[in-house]
Formats: sequence, structure tokens, C-alpha cells
Amino acid sequence: MVTVTLTRPIRMLFFELIALAACTYLALAYGIFYLYFEAYPIIFKGIYGQSSGVSGLMFLPIGGGATLNIIVSLLWDTFLRKHLTKFGRKKKNAYEVFAASAMAASSCCRSLAGAVSPFVTKPMYTKLGVPWAIFRYYLRGRVVVSGLGVYFVRSLKNDKLKNWKTCKEKNW
Repeated sequence: MVTVTLTRPIRMLFFELIALAACTYLALAYGIFYLYFEAYPIIFKGIYGQSSGVSGLMFLPIGGGATLNIIVSLLWDTFLRKHLTKFGRKKKNAYEVFAASAMAASSCCRSLAGAVSPFVTKPMYTKLGVPWAIFRYYLRGRVVVSGLGVYFVRSLKNDKLKNWKTCKEKNW
């Protein structure tokens, strides 16, 4: 029973299309997010020759955006609770009994991508140079934006995808 429970998120990642698409999307988004934190000092200290203190000021807009995001999300969340109560719970609704396993697979993938991506940034910038490394960010960003379609398809076709799952039985 323990091996079934512990390996279920991995099996869901490889055999469930919904879980694979969501995990890939979140891993790309988190990877890009954490790549930026490593790329800022490389760009502003290396290219523009700024000191550590001045290049550290470049993180202030990220903090301001995060603060603004908290305020807007609190207002938006109250609006959604009134009008769209089911929005944002697609994995939980699609997997019902196995929702925790779907969330575990998602959390593992995005955390792994977020942990590995800063280690890739410095070698990528030194080998490719800043313009080509930024172009790779652009390409990854395009993939993430195109991946938003997965969420729209899931929200429109949730009932059909729910019946298409392979993890229907309890011992899966």
C-alpha cells in the first residue's frame, strides 16, 4: 500500500495527459521565474558595469509587482468567490480521490525546475552571450504562453477529460 501511494504521483505524471500538461506548464513558468533572479546580476553587473548595490535595486520592481499582485488578487478573489466558484480547482475536480497525488506531482515538478534553473543560468549566459540567452528566455516564454491553451481546453472539456483518465480504479 505504501509503494502504491508513494509512486502514484510519478505514475500520474507519465500516464495522465492532464497531469503531464499541467506539470510541464508549471515547471516552465517556475523555471523562467527563477532564471530571472539569477540573470539580473549577470546583466546589470556584467554588461552595464553597475555595482552590487545599484544592480540590487533592479529587484525593487519585482517586489513592487508582487505587492501589487497581492492587492489585486485579494480583490479579484472576492469577485471570483461570488461569481465563479469552481475556477482554479481543475486538478482537484478532475482527479477527485487522487487530487493529492496530482498536486504532489505538480509541486514536485515546479519545485525541481525552480531549483535547477538558477544553476543553468550562468553557464548559459557565458556560452551563449546575453542576446542569445535572452532570446532563449523569449522562446521559453512563448511556450509558456502557448501552454495557457491547455488550461482553457481543460476548463471547457473538463467532463470529457474526466472520463478519459486512466486512474479510475482505487488501487491505481
